[in-house]
Amino acid sequence: MDDDDFEVYDVEHALLIGVIVERQKDRDTHEWKYLVRGQAWDRERHIIVVIKFSPTGKLIWVTVYEDENRADKNM
Repeated sequence: MDDDDFEVYDVEHALLIGVIVERQKDRDTHEWKYLVRGQAWDRERHIIVVIKFSPTGKLIWVTVYEDENRADKNM
């Protein structure tokens, strides 16, 4: 988040309005990870949030980064 200058509000906004664009299974743990594409709070930048669910069902953010492929496109 820090590297791409994102705040918690950006991640929350992306998760609330975004869509799951990919599902990946971890080779070692066999857990599912989901890539959610959304917009940052300013609606000018696109963001990818990688999430998974803990064994207790809580949502965990694995990583967050700017979606460079969607930087100049509308969602």
